[in-house]
Amino acid sequence: MSSVTTPIKQASLVPLFVQAGKESIIEQFVLSGLSIAKSEPATIQWFAAKVQDSSPSSPEYIIFDTFPDDEGRKAHFAGDIPKALHAQGAEFLARPPDVSQVACEILVSKVAKVDGAAEGDVKMGYKVGLIALFEAKPGKRETVREFMKGAEPMLEEEPDTLVWCAVHFTGTDKFAVVDFFATEEARQTHLKGKIAAALFASVEENLVVRSMPESSGLVIQSIEIGGGAPWTRKACIRESRKSSVQSAKSPLSPSKELKWTDCYTGRQCARLIVPLNHSDPGGAEAAIAIIRKPAAVAITSKSYRGPILFNPGGPGGSGVDLVRNRGDLLSAIVGPTFDVVSFDPRGISRSTPRVSFFKTDIERSLFDVGAGLPLANNSVEGIARSWARARVLGQLAAEADDGYLRHINTDQTAHDMLRIVEAHGRDKIQFWGFSYGSILGATFAAMFPDKVERLIIDGIVDPDNYYKGIWGNDLVDADKVMDSFFTGCHEAGPEECDFWAPSADDIRKNLTSIYDTLRSRPIPVNTGKGYGLVDYALVRGLVFRSLYSPFASFRPLATALAALAAGDASLTFDAAFVPPTKCSCDPSDGLFTNVVDAQNAVLCNDGPDVPGDLASTEEYFDLISQTSQWGEIWASIRLGCVASNREHESSNPSHPVTPLWAAKKMSKGFEGSVVLTQNSAGHCSISGPSVCTQKHIREYLVSGKLPPPGTVCEVDSTPFSPPPGSPRVAEAAQKNFDSNSNSGLDSALGTGGEGSEEEMLQAIMELSRNYAVHTLI
Repeated sequence: MSSVTTPIKQASLVPLFVQAGKESIIEQFVLSGLSIAKSEPATIQWFAAKVQDSSPSSPEYIIFDTFPDDEGRKAHFAGDIPKALHAQGAEFLARPPDVSQVACEILVSKVAKVDGAAEGDVKMGYKVGLIALFEAKPGKRETVREFMKGAEPMLEEEPDTLVWCAVHFTGTDKFAVVDFFATEEARQTHLKGKIAAALFASVEENLVVRSMPESSGLVIQSIEIGGGAPWTRKACIRESRKSSVQSAKSPLSPSKELKWTDCYTGRQCARLIVPLNHSDPGGAEAAIAIIRKPAAVAITSKSYRGPILFNPGGPGGSGVDLVRNRGDLLSAIVGPTFDVVSFDPRGISRSTPRVSFFKTDIERSLFDVGAGLPLANNSVEGIARSWARARVLGQLAAEADDGYLRHINTDQTAHDMLRIVEAHGRDKIQFWGFSYGSILGATFAAMFPDKVERLIIDGIVDPDNYYKGIWGNDLVDADKVMDSFFTGCHEAGPEECDFWAPSADDIRKNLTSIYDTLRSRPIPVNTGKGYGLVDYALVRGLVFRSLYSPFASFRPLATALAALAAGDASLTFDAAFVPPTKCSCDPSDGLFTNVVDAQNAVLCNDGPDVPGDLASTEEYFDLISQTSQWGEIWASIRLGCVASNREHESSNPSHPVTPLWAAKKMSKGFEGSVVLTQNSAGHCSISGPSVCTQKHIREYLVSGKLPPPGTVCEVDSTPFSPPPGSPRVAEAAQKNFDSNSNSGLDSALGTGGEGSEEEMLQAIMELSRNYAVHTLI
């Protein structure tokens, strides 16, 4: 057990009262807050917990954080977590958070780390806690302060009380004690110990009780503890890519069988050993990181329907992150009788060997290789500069390759998927793949046609174009999605779209004017997030990214563009901002980060050799630029392969990058398949909320029944619809569904009533607002 060495003198304790049924949303919120807390140097500890036995009509949570001084607390409350809470709280809070009396002075504290806590465990080994709230009786404030300070020697007699903080709310007679434990047994031992006995004994003389610990248990949601020498290294260690299946920082030992271990919140993880080359099963090995949200029914139950394997897209998307962050929402869509399962494909994130062309993340950052696609011709030298940088990247890839790189491809990943299915004790796959996941799913079905039970490929890529390495017809409908921004904004009116103008064409012209201005006059910006330039390339990339997820992006994009047109570039900069890589002396930092290197490896290995000369590159750029205005961005995909020099081994009607015709073409290749069309702009069905679509998907997964050919589903709102909480507009979608199906889907929904549909609607609304598909930009 290790103790935190950084002194903590100040704290805040924020109660949050949540709307009934919105627990999954607040829990996703605190998980996202965890990553932000880690980036705040003056936030020493950050605890999020649920109060046990709080009212079902308004479940209570707390956020408790500590700081070295008042300046650290002020910096935290001026940061991104409080801003996000106030911006998003209306979606899940029963009432706004009261932060008028949350500041408190730490009178005495003990904070110890749980030895052997699993790497990546958002609870850091803590399981349960307690909170006691009380007031000093009139004239007893100083007595209570001294009483609390006197508890410190008794803490040494309770080694299993890992966290114990006594705090005094500034300027009041109110006090609190917050403590956390690794086990329920330790919590019960504490309640029978000297500190609790002394506290109870002092009630009559000194205290007015608000809540005592025996009725105020806590369930840990997520924790960040930092600020001490025990977690630092004396020297920075260079990142190394190991071909070994055993990652030095992963507590999960890889196995040829699935050995599930609790991880994150409500999840289980495993690492499965597979051949690095499935054509040489006795050769080198790889380890695939797998995660699942278990079904709500036992595996032995007659209603259990097995695992559904998800792929989040890419290539390069982390399936572990998908289920970790969106598993509850996906489960609400497919139903509680399925395991929601995904994995980090070989070479990506937590799966080893992990693809990296650089020795460190800092080197990658200095070479300016980040997530997303840059403008291919964004320099004085035009395409020549991007081509030259791609040549360097190819050389670095060759230098980093010890023979593993050729096996990072879709073919081998399809074999991995079969191993995952078999490790579950099943013969056939149930699969739902988004974007690139359509390539992966189609490849699996072509290779193992007798191993398919259910297969959903969503946001379909043209496989011929993909495997030929052309990437030339993906943007056919991208301009239609852009047009939907202009028309949608105009139709929504100035109340719902801040970039509104008297006509859709006027809105288009106003955006063009912004582009033209930024080409010659970039805007310097310094915001709370960072500093830099808002230029043509930044805005073009931001607008293009929004085309993937109109329901999540169009409203904030319109607000940012309106501010930009008025001379305020801060919203635009913050929307596009990617935090810079920070140098760390802890080799575990960034170990599981998604890097673009893996994306390039899969894309380049899946296609033929790309001509490496500049003239061919310029010819390709001219060709794809004629296809769409977004060719200047999309051309960067193929540019990443101009110097790969590797050895090969022997939908929605308006998608920005996967048009509807690609789905129809794919369907012709698989006899008996059906194209289900969702009438909305965006990329993949979950980019827009449609109960109709998701009911058809659930029915197919549960019963195997396909929707009638030609089925078209409408969405339940628009990208510029009023925010959540406004009246629901789903009647048209329900009518459309009813006209296409009389199959008794209510039984497939589980409870057979409106409640199940409402849960599904809430889940798809949340997914559409928090886009989960991994994209190339």
